[in-house]
Amino acid sequence: MKTMIVGCRNCLLRRKSPWIPMKDPNELRQVILSLPPPLAVNAISSILHSLRRPSVSRQHHHHPILSSLLTSLLPNLTTSTDSIPTVHFPLSLAVLQSFFRSGLPPPPYTRSSLSDLYIHLRRRHHLVPVFKLLKSLNDIDFRFDSKTCDYLIGALCCTGEVEEAARVLRGVRRAGGMPDSESYWKVVERCCESKNFELGLELMRFMVEEEGMMLKKGMVGRLVKAMRKVREVRKSVEVVRWLERQGCEVEFDGYARIVEGCLENKEFVLAGKVFVEMTKRGFLPFAKVRRKVFDGLAGIGQHELAGDVRRLLFDIGS
Repeated sequence: MKTMIVGCRNCLLRRKSPWIPMKDPNELRQVILSLPPPLAVNAISSILHSLRRPSVSRQHHHHPILSSLLTSLLPNLTTSTDSIPTVHFPLSLAVLQSFFRSGLPPPPYTRSSLSDLYIHLRRRHHLVPVFKLLKSLNDIDFRFDSKTCDYLIGALCCTGEVEEAARVLRGVRRAGGMPDSESYWKVVERCCESKNFELGLELMRFMVEEEGMMLKKGMVGRLVKAMRKVREVRKSVEVVRWLERQGCEVEFDGYARIVEGCLENKEFVLAGKVFVEMTKRGFLPFAKVRRKVFDGLAGIGQHELAGDVRRLLFDIGS
């Protein structure tokens, strides 16, 4: 066992920069693949634990070692996912945690490679619940934490695997992790951008009603922006009104984006109604937007609503 660990370390230490490849880039991968899974776990775990010791040199020296390990565990252009053992998934997450702990950024290819490996394992083991795949990190004596959860969800969202990201959110608690509101909103935003509103609203309801999470500043604005991109302004109004009923605070940015989206879609009546609502809550749209709302309503013969808008502006001295 000690000889195998030394063999892995020797391969790693030849690499002096994270972006300068080793003479033989597949050397470490071949060493790791030659080990039976239990020995691979022991070898890599030993290396990762050794990097935590105070006697080990400064953190920036860890980057080449961690980058090489990650490169060897994840699929790449020359390696099929079929040839990668299942244990490489939790080992990859353990290496990622070492990156997070050191305050170092993982290599740029990591998100797509990690997503590819996860999706491949889900298809290979389609009868295994998601939480068991996530819990495999605990099985090698590492803990599935919120940072790991957030990174995996972000990786799946970036590669268009929104439904799998939602399954991770549902299964993470049983794996010992704790998703935060940012993890939920990454998936909700992607759902909105892909017009999968049913899934997005289901996750949002679960987040607010079941998890009891409050929205962070700017989140409603981000949501409306995502829905505005796909021209779903009416749906965004429904969502914002539902959030208000749940006691969530909707800020100026959320209302302003809705009104601007309504104007883009020539939904002048809806723009006028939202304009009135936001003004009554103390939010005043920009002067250019105010004028467009009034002119749009007058132009389609909605003189009563246009009058309401004018009276509101008069009352606040605008």
